[in-house]
Amino acid sequence: MSDAIRPVEPGASDEPAPRGRTEIYWAEGPGAMSLRENHGTINLTKVLQVSFQPPQDVTAHPDLVLLPGRRNLAFMGRDPELARLRAELCPQTSGDAPAVMVVHGVGGTGKSALALEYAHRHRGAHNPVVHLSADSPESITAGLAALADALTHTLRQSDASVETRAGWAKGWLQCHGGWLLLVDDVQQPEDVAQLLGSLGGRGAVLITTRQAADWERHATVLALDVLAEEAAVGLLHRLTGHGPDTPELRELASRLDRLPLALEQAAAYIEQTRTGPAGYLRLLSESPAEALGTTALGSSPERTIARVWHHTMRAVDREHPHAVHLMRVLAWFAPHGIPREILKHLRPDTSRSAGRRALMFLRRLAHSTGLLQHHRTMAGRRLAPADIDGALAVLRSYGLVRLADDTVAVHSLMQTVARTPVPGDSYRSPGAVRAARNEVAELLAQAGADNPLVPGNWLWWQTVAPQIEAFLTAVPRHVDDVWMVQVLWSMVGYLSDSERPASDPDAVLYAERAVHVMQRRLIGGRLHPATRGMRVQLAQALERSGRADEALVLLEGPRRRAGVRPAMLTRRRLALAQCYLQQGRFGEVPPLLVHEYHHRHLESVGGGLRRDALTIRGLLAEAYWKAGRRDQAVALYEETLWRIRRAVGDRSPLTLWARHSLACAYAGIGEPARAIDLHEQTLAVREQMFGEHSAVAFHSRLALAYAHEVAGDVEAAISLLERNVALAPGVLPGDSPVMTASRRSLAALMLRRGDVDGATVLHAANVTDTERTFGPHHREVQLVRRAFALGLLNAGHPESAAPLIEEALRGFEDAAGPMDRETIKTRHLLAFALRLTGPAARAVALHEQALGQAKTVLPPEDPLILTMRLEGAYAYQENGNLDRAAHVLDGVAREADARFGGQDWHRVKALQALRDIHALRPEPG
Repeated sequence: MSDAIRPVEPGASDEPAPRGRTEIYWAEGPGAMSLRENHGTINLTKVLQVSFQPPQDVTAHPDLVLLPGRRNLAFMGRDPELARLRAELCPQTSGDAPAVMVVHGVGGTGKSALALEYAHRHRGAHNPVVHLSADSPESITAGLAALADALTHTLRQSDASVETRAGWAKGWLQCHGGWLLLVDDVQQPEDVAQLLGSLGGRGAVLITTRQAADWERHATVLALDVLAEEAAVGLLHRLTGHGPDTPELRELASRLDRLPLALEQAAAYIEQTRTGPAGYLRLLSESPAEALGTTALGSSPERTIARVWHHTMRAVDREHPHAVHLMRVLAWFAPHGIPREILKHLRPDTSRSAGRRALMFLRRLAHSTGLLQHHRTMAGRRLAPADIDGALAVLRSYGLVRLADDTVAVHSLMQTVARTPVPGDSYRSPGAVRAARNEVAELLAQAGADNPLVPGNWLWWQTVAPQIEAFLTAVPRHVDDVWMVQVLWSMVGYLSDSERPASDPDAVLYAERAVHVMQRRLIGGRLHPATRGMRVQLAQALERSGRADEALVLLEGPRRRAGVRPAMLTRRRLALAQCYLQQGRFGEVPPLLVHEYHHRHLESVGGGLRRDALTIRGLLAEAYWKAGRRDQAVALYEETLWRIRRAVGDRSPLTLWARHSLACAYAGIGEPARAIDLHEQTLAVREQMFGEHSAVAFHSRLALAYAHEVAGDVEAAISLLERNVALAPGVLPGDSPVMTASRRSLAALMLRRGDVDGATVLHAANVTDTERTFGPHHREVQLVRRAFALGLLNAGHPESAAPLIEEALRGFEDAAGPMDRETIKTRHLLAFALRLTGPAARAVALHEQALGQAKTVLPPEDPLILTMRLEGAYAYQENGNLDRAAHVLDGVAREADARFGGQDWHRVKALQALRDIHALRPEPG
């Protein structure tokens, strides 16, 4: 034996030990042994010299179980984990060290319950089975002493100390095999290093801990996650008696993040108070601190999610000074997909410094004056990247977060606890929670500062938007302050540009919330220019949601008011133009915008292009087009493309947008060759610059397909549309306009080719996606039905189209009322279908009803009125009333010539029908 491991026996004599007495030694350190083959660091301190049986001569009586409490009969849902434990711990063979299994996870996942359930299920495979509480060294020593007392009574009878009995128990474990130690709630690996080093190699050790780090070198590790959904619902069902199919039970399991401790805590509350799952859900929403901090009568106050979280934060705070603050910050994000890029601007906790609190107050005051533009770099000292990474690593080691290369995920229930202020709780004080919330508001405002319309920023915004939505959902509206304004502003802008109808109602809610905050918090309130600008944003969101009447209430009135800047006036005009276009008031758009068109230059002073000037040209061209003034619309598109190309070149996204718009116009006026050439140029550049899966590439393929359809090349059109449909899954949501339009156009072409079944499948997919987003009675669903019915009509299937149109008409009447433009248009379409299939009298009656309503609510210049009069004339002609048909056709031809010129399609068709009627009439005399 070397000098480094020479026996040390303080106070011991050189005399041999008396007969009948024994000396117990143990080895310290991982992998160390003190019997037969000693290696490692050996401590040969004499710890016991009393008369009793040596440990090697003591045999444990059968079925010796030292476990706390009775078996948990409600345990469920961990069969795979139990099988893993059995595979690792049951086949015990002699070796240098025991089989050691470590179960780690966030507090409340049921680590202790899993270990105890394993011990109860497999007690026949181990003897003895011993539970050791490891929350302190004294607890471990007391547990080992209890094992010694259970094995032999001589130690206690000899008045041996706790430490002496614990040492004897370690000696017994070294001599015997088949045992199982449950070492519960270990704080750090070093807390049990001495114990593990003193054990023999013929037993098994099952450790539970919140700390995940540094176990892999000495043990097999099992990371314990939350329960599966069905197991969580089953546990609530078993504990509360409420049926597993109860919707509130499933929602409660989800809200509690399927964490076993939280589920048991909620079930006990429900059972004792008889509030039911719905009542507990209300409590969780209205008073989360009470819900998560209240335990059942007779239960330990420490067995609540709130107390478990507090103890975990205490351990985390000891390991890293910024980890608790980071946890409070992460609590305001979405549970999954938090970009680590956002966190690089994180600053230290401002609630702990009076100077920082004063600085934040001054910044809040500056925000309240309306200085809302967010700087690229947040003010104040940022945490070093190493500090952020270190804090994340500590949170991960305690199971509070999961880390990927670019993102962070957090348990949603832990987020709820962390953002719920509790006076007197140093880790959740109101000031600390408020500081974290304000920090997140600035982080998200920084992340959302980039324009989402720039293609390079679109993917970043798709990552950031869910985080902003989660933040806005988590922040109660009554605590909104100026920090929220920039976040709301950027989110409204993103949703406005997202081209998803489902986003419009959310944009309205966020814009209303922003207006409310700005009116209360900004100096100047309702009269502040920023508040007025947000009201324009609100009006635009209302218009996109189909609530144009409400938008007009905000926008119409005096065009100029004191203090309104010219830019603000332009935004108001643009929003009004969009409302007028939606309502069919096409003639009111040019007077509204023509002044801005002539006086707002497209090129900016510093180079580049002005977005508002582009928007003016786009809305003005759309108004000309819808009003039937297509020559003016095409000329405006051509001029815009020429100016943009001169300013920014051929490959700018703005040039591509202008070329795309002009190509669509060429296809609309019957010049498909020019349209196809421009569309193919645009598509090639867009796919090269942004990829074939980009939204702009989908738009280009859809428009190119229409141009091929106009040219008569149906197969080329179908090929492009099929490519869109094939590329869309996982890239575009099913309810996106370009996806819906692609399936609708493809279905129409398949109908023309005779493939009714294939077209019906595409239509059903459109209806399913739209109903899932909006509900079965929304106007968007009726638009999908009407579009497919129109395809059936054009393909020569009026008998199949008529029931669909009638269903859509009922839906429009319920959703928008009988006098809405879309309702009137659908009633007119039904009249057309019935003219082809049913009695002409009913078709004429429906047509006259629709035409009368259109003349009442639509502006006289709306082309829909001319279209309806033309179709009515056809109905009169087929019903045999040639004189009335000729009178209507003559009026349509004259009015179309006066409004839209001699080449207008209404005039051309009316004159052709008049010639047909004259040919049917007998010659005079």
